[in-house]
Parts: sequence; structure tokens; C-alpha cells
Amino acid sequence: MNSFKERFEQGILNSIERCSYDFYIVHPDKNYICTCTEHATKQPDKKCKKCLGTGYRIKIYTARGACNETMKGGAIMSTQTTSITRMYYIPYKYKLQEDDLIIDDNTIYYIFRLEKKKAIKGDITHYEVTATKRNGDHTIAINNFNNIINKYKKG
Repeated sequence: MNSFKERFEQGILNSIERCSYDFYIVHPDKNYICTCTEHATKQPDKKCKKCLGTGYRIKIYTARGACNETMKGGAIMSTQTTSITRMYYIPYKYKLQEDDLIIDDNTIYYIFRLEKKKAIKGDITHYEVTATKRNGDHTIAINNFNNIINKYKKG
């Protein structure tokens, strides 16, 4: 028989799973600078096909979680003062870090806040991730990302 604690934790994960879908996580490994990074300015090439413009070697993996989209902005909402912020609820089995990227429906989101959420007795069950749409035109990065994914799907 499962304890109350186990049932409670599983209930949290079941709630997340009911609303979950698949997306990608891009983890920039800051131990390895990409060859596209300009030595003098330390700026990466935003068109780089290896690092997707992050300036670091990347690891890409599929994750599954739930998402809620919200609008953040000032008193007067406009396209210049409003940003799209997403709250993701992702099981703790995925290893996430701030500065990771989420690729969701051909849009790049930057993880700027990552909270570990706990259940009874302090066991971590999931992350609450705050992510915002990455600035600028990232059509090239999305195209490069899709080329990488398609290359591995064929292999």
C-alpha cells in the first residue's frame, strides 16, 4: 500500500501529466565555447548551425511538461511594453538549468527562473519554470534547430 506521501507526490505528477505535451530543451554547456565565438568581442555568430547562436556547445533533448502562457507588462499594454511569459511545470526527472532554452512550437523561450517545487517532507517533485520569448528574430536559429533535429530523426 502506498503511503499518503507517495500518493500526494504521484497526484502532483499526474496533474502535470494530464496537461503535458512534448517540447525540446537546449542546454548550452558553458564549459565549451563554440568555434563561432569571436575571440575579441566574445560574441557568438547568431547564424551558427552548431550552437544555435548561444556561443556554447549545446545538448538537445526532448522533455515533457505542462505550460501556461501569461502576458507581462506595464499599466498600458502595448506590443513594446508587453512580453509573453510562459510558466512550465516539468517533472524533476529532467535536469534543467537557468539559461537553458525551450523550443516549443517553433518558438525559442529562455529560462530565466527555475524553482524546484517540493511535496510532503521536502521531496522535490517538479520544476516551476518561468521562460520568456527570446529576443530578436530567431528564424535562422529555428531553421538550424529543425535541420539538426531532422538529421537525427533520419539517422
